[in-house]
This record gives sequence, C-alpha cells and structure tokens, in this order.
Amino acid sequence: MTVREYNKETDEALVCAWWDYHRGYDLPTVLLPPVGVVVEDCDGPLCAVWLYMTIGHGVAFPEWAMSKPGLSRREAVKSFNFAHEAIEAIAKAHDYGVLMCKTTPSIARVIEKHGWVFSRRHMITGMKALN
Repeated sequence: MTVREYNKETDEALVCAWWDYHRGYDLPTVLLPPVGVVVEDCDGPLCAVWLYMTIGHGVAFPEWAMSKPGLSRREAVKSFNFAHEAIEAIAKAHDYGVLMCKTTPSIARVIEKHGWVFSRRHMITGMKALN
C-alpha cells in the first residue's frame, strides 16, 4: 500500500461516490480541507482522510474518513492504519501536538490502537452553513 496526497481534480468524483454509498447523501466537498491523503494498492484507491489544521495553536482534526465500498474489514482496517500514520506524520511535521476527531464507532475502534482515547458519553454534532 502507498499513501499520496488527495487531488481534487482526479479524486473528487471517486470519494463522492464512496460517501454516497456509505452515507446515502452527497458529500459536501466545500467542507474538505486542502490537506488530504488517499491510500491505494496496485488495484487503486482504498480510503481517504482529510486533516483540518488550526492556525495559532497545535491542534489538528482528521475528518471525513471513508473507504472504497466492498472492502473486507481486514482491507479497510489496513488502509485506515496507513492513512492514520500519514495524517499523524503530516501533523507532526507542522509541529502539531494534538489530534482530535469525530468519527464512527467502527473507525474509532481502529484508531484506538494508535493511542486515541474516546469519550463513551453520547454527543451530537451540528452544522450550519453560513452561505
């Protein structure tokens, strides 16, 4: 497996199709930050994750993790492990000291093995578009 930068021109349609498959609605691509990674093998892309990087303090947020539909659990976990390592390396290279995220329980179980700690209390996330 290899990791490369997300390329909006060549990857957007693909990740939009993945998102629609998993979530059943359109991916709001305007929300994707400029820093993202795609993990692929010899057959093509397997998963993608983006990194929001705050300005002024060392906190970054990996978000919008998604995988190719039809992957086995083993393949998905392996690809997300590669993506997590890449995102963490990017954050460290820019002197970020903390990563925070909101994610699905299945992805949380994968990244807990990388030292993540998750609250077991139920929380909800809201969003408001300003334009």
